[in-house]
Amino acid sequence: MRLRVLTLLFAMILVEVAAQEKIIIDRSQPFDTSTQFMQGFLHGNPLQSDSVAVAALKPAFWRIGAYALAGSGYEDAVRFNPLITININDYYMIANNITSQIQSQPWVNNWTQWDATVTLLATNSVTNNAAVAYWDAWGEPDNFWTGSYNQWIEMYRRTDSILNSILPSPKLIGPEFGFGSCNFQSAPIMMFLDSLHAAGGSVEGISWHEFCDPESVPVHVQEIRDSLAVRPWASGIDILIPEYAGPANSTIPGWNAGWLYYFEQSKVNWVSHGCWDENDGLVMWSNCHHGLNGLFMYDNETPQPNYWVHRAYAEIGTERITTQPLHPRTVALCGYDSTTQEMKIIAGRYYNSNLGSHNAPANVELKILNSPYYANASLPVTIQRIPSNNVAHSVPCLSPQTIFNGTVTFTGDSASIILNGFIDGDVYIVYINPAAGSVLGTQPETVYPASNISIHPNPAGDAVQVNSGADNIKRLTLYEINGRVVFEREYESSEVQLDLHLFDEGVYTLVVETASAKFNSKIVIAR
Repeated sequence: MRLRVLTLLFAMILVEVAAQEKIIIDRSQPFDTSTQFMQGFLHGNPLQSDSVAVAALKPAFWRIGAYALAGSGYEDAVRFNPLITININDYYMIANNITSQIQSQPWVNNWTQWDATVTLLATNSVTNNAAVAYWDAWGEPDNFWTGSYNQWIEMYRRTDSILNSILPSPKLIGPEFGFGSCNFQSAPIMMFLDSLHAAGGSVEGISWHEFCDPESVPVHVQEIRDSLAVRPWASGIDILIPEYAGPANSTIPGWNAGWLYYFEQSKVNWVSHGCWDENDGLVMWSNCHHGLNGLFMYDNETPQPNYWVHRAYAEIGTERITTQPLHPRTVALCGYDSTTQEMKIIAGRYYNSNLGSHNAPANVELKILNSPYYANASLPVTIQRIPSNNVAHSVPCLSPQTIFNGTVTFTGDSASIILNGFIDGDVYIVYINPAAGSVLGTQPETVYPASNISIHPNPAGDAVQVNSGADNIKRLTLYEINGRVVFEREYESSEVQLDLHLFDEGVYTLVVETASAKFNSKIVIAR
């Protein structure tokens, strides 16, 4: 019996075992040191959000605009020290009481109000010593511009002229097409660039939105770079994705791991997470203003699963390690800290783009080559799971689930870690030789004295009896060793018998919740 239990306990970590999907993590392959940290957000409500939780994300970029008068202006976002993009049309709409972008017509009155808005924004930037990395004239003209093509080009020419008359070296970006129908095309972007150049204007950044497939981003970026290469006057132009992640996939952990991975691969200069309407099954809100693009719930404090993906990314390590996914939608990012000697791997799968829906799971092998550790060693390892939602609405996730603490064996300088039953949409964080305080926080739990909670027999074959004394059991949740929920039910009783016939032999975690506390216990099903 003991041998069976130990085998099951260590089923997550094996050496030289083939997996259905595989990611190679190779320290000997050079990692491009020009790769930027791709952590960026859109609007949000940083003034009301948990400032400690947001600061832990180490945001590199922040794009602000229409929500500035609702509590998320420049002064709030700048506290976190990101590079900031200002959306000029958003401020123009606020100044002129325009409630819908499709009603914004900056050409009226011979551009008087538009010129005044651009002048005021640029002047305030100088007067208040408020640095702006990029000036974004207009978002998604393919969806919202109602003027003529020539008027659109004229808007950019005027904006470029005014900014350069006030600021020493402003960076204007465009055309920021939405491509909401997944119909990316480089031709209209280049037509915009050529038309503006012919009119005597310029932009310092090419921008568009990516809402469809993360793995398409490097292809789109390379197409733009190839088109820029034949325009000598356009050399040095930056490439920006001011909004990414579509409404269906924007909060799914695995998809966000995919976005971050492929943005790094494409070497873009700027990204900002998109924002959309979401709900918790009862209340709907815009995460442009509440919840920071789906990282928090409506209260701006309670984290969602997606928060932990970005939090792990913020702490990935000072030395980046090259990863090579053999399946394009099963990806990983990896870092190493030479001071603490911790290696951290963030692995995600993304296939079904609809929140709460999942394609088939897979066994995923993380194959580590040329590790920084000494040969033939056994090192401590912790594995955490960030679960994707099982429902089609937002849910809180107070912490990643720690599903394994043990060791991984390196043969020579190589090792394999197998993530069995990797659910589509999930993310795993693997900490090899974890540093003190590195493993992301766990959910607060109150552990009852043994006399209050009893679970017996354990090991069990057919059923376990759960008794909570005087405090009624509210919910039982059973997790497999890989963190997947296999049973969850609500109760109102101090004694529950849980039938185990439907579950395979193995090691599980049983979570017992009462009105006042939560209790975790490992249970073994053995027949």
